[in-house]
Amino acid sequence: MKEWPQDYFGARPVLEPRCTCASRDRLILGAVVNYGSPLRCSNCFNEIDPTEILEEWLVSSLAAWSHIHRAILDLLMEVQEEAYSEWARRELETMASSVNRSAIRLLEQINRSYGCVYWSGIAATVDGRCPSCQSLMTVEKGWPSPVLICSACRLVLPTSSVSRLTSA
Repeated sequence: MKEWPQDYFGARPVLEPRCTCASRDRLILGAVVNYGSPLRCSNCFNEIDPTEILEEWLVSSLAAWSHIHRAILDLLMEVQEEAYSEWARRELETMASSVNRSAIRLLEQINRSYGCVYWSGIAATVDGRCPSCQSLMTVEKGWPSPVLICSACRLVLPTSSVSRLTSA
């Protein structure tokens, strides 16, 4: 049995409730404030322990990305310092930013074994176009609130800036 370091997620354990679904249609990568794991189940929306389903090298990469992503989310929520919050918003909105490029690389790796989408946490634009490929996104209602999905980029955007997944 593999032994995993206890600090994969910045010393934050996977939170309860954990996903116990017998099968998972999709995994969701990213953008949940105060999460322990950067992976969630798209059926129950609970956390998934990456060490249970991914190879060790991918868990390490996921943990490194998660640490940075969570720091940017913390800055986004920083109401006292508007400049930090605006910088964080731009980083998450810009698909060419380092954190989003890293997420897309992780997504490609995870999708080799599991269907996975990237939840950036930033609300969709008024025109409903994918920020990555500019194609028109489709509405999917099987989430806690309706979302827009680009199936080509595997990108999911909330239709508003607040949702259960972003504010868990």
